[in-house]
Amino acid sequence: MRIGIDARPLISESPSGIGIYLLEILRNLDLNENNKYILYSDKPIKNQDPTLERFEKRVIKGKIGTLVICFKLNKALKEDRIDVFWGTEHMLPLFTKGIRRILTVHDLALLINPKWGSRKNAIMQNVFCRLSCKCADHIIAVSNATKNDICRLLHIDKKRITVIYNGGGENVNTSFSVEEEQAIRKRIGIGDHIFFSYVGNIEPRKNIKSIIEAFEIVKSKLDRECYLVLAGKLGWRTEGIIKYINNSECKDFILLPGYISEVEKIFLLQKSIAFVFPSNYEGFGIPVIEALSCGGVVITARNSSLSEVGGEVAFYVDRESDEENIAKKMLECSALGKKERYDCEVKGKIWAHQFGWKKCSTQTQEILEMRNSC
Repeated sequence: MRIGIDARPLISESPSGIGIYLLEILRNLDLNENNKYILYSDKPIKNQDPTLERFEKRVIKGKIGTLVICFKLNKALKEDRIDVFWGTEHMLPLFTKGIRRILTVHDLALLINPKWGSRKNAIMQNVFCRLSCKCADHIIAVSNATKNDICRLLHIDKKRITVIYNGGGENVNTSFSVEEEQAIRKRIGIGDHIFFSYVGNIEPRKNIKSIIEAFEIVKSKLDRECYLVLAGKLGWRTEGIIKYINNSECKDFILLPGYISEVEKIFLLQKSIAFVFPSNYEGFGIPVIEALSCGGVVITARNSSLSEVGGEVAFYVDRESDEENIAKKMLECSALGKKERYDCEVKGKIWAHQFGWKKCSTQTQEILEMRNSC
């Protein structure tokens, strides 16, 4: 079987979100002589992960990647005798015949609130994701919440959708020597002080401003010096967030280290007083699972997929935009004793273990290799 894959999420040297999802699945695929995989993109793949050396790559140039996938890819798929095409980023070739099309839908955030992204991306999702879902032979949803959104907003029969959870829950037992911990603390700028963490893209949908406002409340009430570390790439509409930080009385204690290494991410998730992730909406919420797998304490919102992913081990805020509520949970976590934190660590790791990339990859491969649509 010849399987084509939308590899646009791997164009960046430093993938996030869907790029991490695709890379982890490719790492864990059971490669055998029965299948050949070809990675398609509109620009050369810059990611240097050794995993990608095992796959053939083909660039189909175009100004807009979505239009390349939807309208320009058909010729290449026929030339390469593709049997199955997997749309990893909400889009499929729309007029391909004789090729089975599988689509992964990570979320429908921009259909729910177009202001969470650019006007162009909102239009693209509303038009081309909608059309792609209609023509897909089968759809993979990353959570039951996302499946329900697809059924509700796009009127897709639930029988055409399979839920395959993302990974990220493989238990991480990384320990840090005194020297390693000091080096990371120095690089990030937190010194020997306690801190709260957030890891992910810096953008409005992630509710960053509410995290900052909650931290300001916490900072005024704690009798110890503490920091807030907001780690991740600057995303869409960050100007207001940066301006707010610069005008905050706590600006010297709010750190933006940018894109961080995997080791630094584990450190922030594991060593912070709490990982604070009260996002407005998530199709899955990989950072929540990653934090739990590291033994971290998690504060998240009770919306979209987050309560599904956080289970009974996360701390929840019922209103994600209520900074007082978020601050209350942050103070609650800062007051946890050693035994309480240890209990959170054990329960979190046990819960997170069910969300594995190998499991996700195996289930995805089964869908790709199915001979029938459903």
